[in-house]
Amino acid sequence: MVRSLCDRLRARCRLAVSETGNPESLREAEISVAAVGLGTTVVSARLQAARELAVRLCPSEISDWEIEWVELDR
Repeated sequence: MVRSLCDRLRARCRLAVSETGNPESLREAEISVAAVGLGTTVVSARLQAARELAVRLCPSEISDWEIEWVELDR
């Protein structure tokens, strides 16, 4: 289930996706995604699409969702 979700997020939302939780845990998984773009509007839309896809594929499995913005100096 986790690998399938990661693959779909990569393909449909064009995101970098990694399973970052404890690999030994069979009951819990943590997935991190990253997106890079020229503006917050585009990146926000991609992250929102990823959230909607994850909730649609695993409706009772998503327990938390957090977005952290990192702005780079130009």
